[in-house]
Amino acid sequence: ELEKNNVPVDPVLQSVGLDPDRLWENNVFVSAQAWYDLADAAAQALDEPTLGYRIGAEAALETLPNLGILRLPHATLGELLTTLVIDVRSFSTIARYTLSTDGDSASLVTRRYFTPNSPPAQIDGYFAGFMVRILRLCSDEQWSIKKLKIGVCDPGAVPATVRTECTVIRTGLEGATFHFPARWLVQRSDGAIRQIGLNTEKLADSFLDAFRAMLDLHLDQQSLTLDAFSAVTRQSASALKRQLQKSGTTYQAELDARRASLAILKLQGTSQAIADIGASVGYPDPPSFSRAFKRWTSQTPLEFRTASQAKHGIDDPNI
Repeated sequence: ELEKNNVPVDPVLQSVGLDPDRLWENNVFVSAQAWYDLADAAAQALDEPTLGYRIGAEAALETLPNLGILRLPHATLGELLTTLVIDVRSFSTIARYTLSTDGDSASLVTRRYFTPNSPPAQIDGYFAGFMVRILRLCSDEQWSIKKLKIGVCDPGAVPATVRTECTVIRTGLEGATFHFPARWLVQRSDGAIRQIGLNTEKLADSFLDAFRAMLDLHLDQQSLTLDAFSAVTRQSASALKRQLQKSGTTYQAELDARRASLAILKLQGTSQAIADIGASVGYPDPPSFSRAFKRWTSQTPLEFRTASQAKHGIDDPNI
């Protein structure tokens, strides 16, 4: 952005302690604080206080590493955000994300692992721009920015047009927050609803979508029993069991299906090691993961990945 606007880059980099000559070397480490400072310095140099928001709103979803395992444009908003929450740990140690819903409203909350030296306005702004884009994309006809509530460290990093249309509040330095209708979670990124005929009266389906979104956040837990999961959701195990029965399913069936789905996505769309994929779905022991995956698909993880690569004409086993 600096180069596009003919603003000298080197002085901006140097102002935050970065060496322009070494920045592009593969082994250069840039601290989170330096990255935050660079974003704010760039906005000041360009005299664009909402630079981060604009870049976030223009980001190509397909290029984001933590969304790469999904098959856009058919993923639901819930799947996109769940993937964001689960896979962020594989490439970032700066923050963690939490997705929660009570059936009526949903929240995505960021919590940094460190306290920045100053308000990271542009970083929060970037996340806000990205979230407004993805929410608008998936909610389609249900989109109403008035139903969105954004929390950032500096509301001035969000464009005035957005601040007049939705609620934007000032938070601390811990991270951005987003609150929106839970129903948006079941909207696909091509604008369709995942369950044909889903409407506000079909409470069983609404419960099941919220249940699955919550379950996806804990798939890496090895002993994810019904009792353990009920403690997370703050509902009794018996109540969850009854609601699942009303939806025509069981806890174990849902757990197996969600674990199988995530494992399949990662085996097909990433080069992540099979052992790591197994651990991410609650099977840190590779033989146990292999047995479980074969029970789900009639193939071992290696057989499945090999067949998938052959089907798509991929020769490199690391892809």
